[in-house]
Amino acid sequence: MATIRQNAFNGNWYVPGMDSKYKGELIHEEDENLWALHFTDRYDDASLTELVRNPSKCIQGELENGSCVLLVDLEARHAGGQLLAYDDYLLFPKYILEGIRTDSEAVELGYLAFDFDDIVHWSGMCHFHYRGDNVEWEQEPEVIFECSDHTLTVSPRRYGFMSFIPSRKICLSQTVIFELRPTSEKPLTWFIEMVDRVKSLIMLGIQRKTTLNELRFLQPEDSQHLNNDEHWPTERSLHINYIRAEKTSDTHFLNHLFNFSAIKEHPEIYKAWMDSYAKMKPIIDLRFLVFLHPDSPPVVIFLNLMQALETYHARFICDKLKKYPDIIERFIDEDLKFYDDQHRESYRSYLKENDSASSITLKARLRFLFAIERFLYVPPASKCGLDSFIQKLVDSRNYYTHYNPKKENRAFKPDELPAVNALVSTLLDYYILKKVGYPHKELTSLIHERFVRLDDMIDNSLYRL
Repeated sequence: MATIRQNAFNGNWYVPGMDSKYKGELIHEEDENLWALHFTDRYDDASLTELVRNPSKCIQGELENGSCVLLVDLEARHAGGQLLAYDDYLLFPKYILEGIRTDSEAVELGYLAFDFDDIVHWSGMCHFHYRGDNVEWEQEPEVIFECSDHTLTVSPRRYGFMSFIPSRKICLSQTVIFELRPTSEKPLTWFIEMVDRVKSLIMLGIQRKTTLNELRFLQPEDSQHLNNDEHWPTERSLHINYIRAEKTSDTHFLNHLFNFSAIKEHPEIYKAWMDSYAKMKPIIDLRFLVFLHPDSPPVVIFLNLMQALETYHARFICDKLKKYPDIIERFIDEDLKFYDDQHRESYRSYLKENDSASSITLKARLRFLFAIERFLYVPPASKCGLDSFIQKLVDSRNYYTHYNPKKENRAFKPDELPAVNALVSTLLDYYILKKVGYPHKELTSLIHERFVRLDDMIDNSLYRL
């Protein structure tokens, strides 16, 4: 704890709606973006002792410099050691809102602006041109997405100056700002949820971890003046404890699943993403572990991806065995093409669950999901036999999950799993995009290109199948 005191802001602290105020310091450790509240009053007041041990939803601060700050969702942690008294506590807020003074524990906002680490190239919304001694900045018009409960405005922004003096150093930067405006005031938690949804959509497209840079908000009474050019309200900073801007390694544009232009041209994708996110979130979380923890062992990534496919099938295709035959019938009639009735019946039997099953098995779910090979090139279909590949996926999942030495020879080896993971994650990306209404022709084209790029990887790693 001795390294936590980088900045300390003294002031008076109290729970909104209560009269008692206590002296304390808000501590901020900048490198890790860590915030903590330490009461400097002795705990000889019963109400203070209770507040420290069981903090309320919000604590209001009036700092000595005249500023005010609101701490939200606090957690008490014992903080004995060299820095503080042995029997002492720190309160760790989840959210820190500058400039708010309130008498209510209900924190509501009217507007939130935020941006991410370097996504400018992915967005395609702005760029600098260097022409000799001159620098020009080109930008695309803002884009507005409208949903039933909010609008999201996406626009480029430039920082720094362009000097006409050749010898003067030019410091320029650019970013893309997201401005979230609900149709009516919403709680803070709603805004955080929306930010997470936007962030997840970007991560899926850019295919890497993305981090928040800065968040700025307006209270409901301020947001009423957003369209007033003469009296634009002052935005205030919102901090999320432990979350800090960090440099991430950008992915080459060839590795992007899609760019912002796809969402701009098909705004229905954004709306469908927002509408389906709650149901899809467990699948997305499993998929994104590859981005969030890229150094994870291939076995861990494989098990997460297999769970994601199984979860997708259960949530969006079928979760009850007795309904499955009807799902298969509709799938065959509406999505798949066959040369004759005999071929159709053969494939129907292939997709059906066996009569002795008490639930839909993983193998049956994978056969359904890999049925895209009826209209889309999938490497294992021509390399090693698709059904053999599916069976090996099942055997591998069972071996690495339950472990049985007798199953080891039927499972993918650890050095084969990177190729398997790349293929399975591409299949999962297809279904996620399909669910949010990505245009079918464009979707099959981009997934086909990714499968084609996997050909050499499949050849080199899975030749023994």
